[in-house]
Amino acid sequence: MATAGDDGAPMAVSRPLVAWPGLRWRREARRTGGWAGLLYVLPALALLLLFEVWPILFSFWISLWTWDVRAVEFIGLANYARLFGEGFVTLDYNGNLAAGEVAATLIVTVFYVLGTVPVTIALAFVIAYLLFQGVRGLALLRTLYFLPYVASSVSIAIVFGWLFNGRVGLVNALLAGVGLPTSTWLQDPTPAAKRLFELFGSDLLAGWPDLAAGPSMAMVVVIIFSVWSALGYSIVVYLAGLTAIPRDLVEAARIDGAGGWRVMRSVVWPLLSPSTFFLLILNTIGAFQA
Repeated sequence: MATAGDDGAPMAVSRPLVAWPGLRWRREARRTGGWAGLLYVLPALALLLLFEVWPILFSFWISLWTWDVRAVEFIGLANYARLFGEGFVTLDYNGNLAAGEVAATLIVTVFYVLGTVPVTIALAFVIAYLLFQGVRGLALLRTLYFLPYVASSVSIAIVFGWLFNGRVGLVNALLAGVGLPTSTWLQDPTPAAKRLFELFGSDLLAGWPDLAAGPSMAMVVVIIFSVWSALGYSIVVYLAGLTAIPRDLVEAARIDGAGGWRVMRSVVWPLLSPSTFFLLILNTIGAFQA
C-alpha cells in the first residue's frame, strides 16, 4: 500500500511481516535437527570410539610404561627413543652398522607388498581376460577361482605347510624328481635371489647382506600363499569391469585392424583403470596391514 508525500510523490510503505505457515516448524527443525542427527550416528560413533579411538589412546598410554600384563614402571618416551634409535640402526657382532629390528621389519614388509600387489593384479587381469573370451562354464570357473578367497585361512595355511614341508613336502618331491636342489622353505632365511644365482653357479650376491638381497625363501612362500588366496576376489572384480565395457568399442577396434594384443592394451586395459585403481588401493592396504 502506498501514500502520497508532501510533494505529491508516492511513498512506499513497508508491509507487515507475514507469519508463513511452517516457518516455526522449520526453526524448530534447525534447533533440534543436530541432536536428531547425532542420535542416528550415535551407535556407529560408539563403535568407532570403542574399537578405534580407545585402543589407539590406550596403546599410547601403554607405550609410556614398562608393561608386563600390568603397568610396572613409568618410563616416559624412553621406548620411542629406543624405537627411533637402535630400532633403525644398530651394531652387529662385528661392530658394523646394521638395520635394527624396526628397519628390518619395514624392509620385509615392503618386500611383501611388492611381491603380492603387482603379481596379484597382473595375474587377475590375465586370467579374467582369458575367462572373458567366451570360455565354456564361465560361472563354474568363476566360482572355483573365488573359492580360495572365502576358504578358511587356517585350512589353507595347513595345506601350504604340507606342500612346502622341508622333509615330506610335495614341492621338494617335485624338485628332487627333476634334479633341482630342495629347500627347507618356511625355515630357510636365505634370500631367494641368492638361491637363484647359486642354482646357475654364480656367487654374485654372496657378499650382500640378506636384507639387501631381496625376500627370503620363507617370505616367497608367504607371498605365494597370499597371492593364491587373494587372487579370486581380484578376478571377480576384473570380470565385472570387463562386462561393463561396451562391445561396440572392441568390435570397432577389431574392424580397424587391431589384433588381440592391441585390443587388450589400447582398449580393454585403459577402460579397466577404475577397477585397477580400486584393486591397487585395496590390496596395498591389506598387504601393509598383514
